[in-house]
Amino acid sequence: MAYRMQATAFEEAAKVYAPLYRQVDAFYALSLPFEDRDALLATYMPLHPEAYERMIAAYSIGISITSDFLAEHPFLKFAQRADDTQVIISYNTEAPGVTEANPIVNTNSLVINPLSWTSPVLSSYVRP
Repeated sequence: MAYRMQATAFEEAAKVYAPLYRQVDAFYALSLPFEDRDALLATYMPLHPEAYERMIAAYSIGISITSDFLAEHPFLKFAQRADDTQVIISYNTEAPGVTEANPIVNTNSLVINPLSWTSPVLSSYVRP
């Protein structure tokens, strides 16, 4: 059901390959300390290199992936092009006019648009 409601949103713009589409409940993920939110990538993948070798991409939507996180886990790579594999793809969005603190968006986040494959620089992001 989660696949039909979420991943299919990209079907008009791209071919969706998601044989093991899974989702973490937002309430659970947000209850974790910030540094523990990327546990699967940081702890499971180095212990299971066969799974990492089969991974096409980890869509970490709404999870801030930073240069510091990648430096701490040098086996992980962030996507740079559409044909990259074994990479992390992440982006964050907010509605215009949002002034409240966003518990997910980190100003040092690496992001890539999964449709245009461009990476805007967000390190200078300042909430209005």
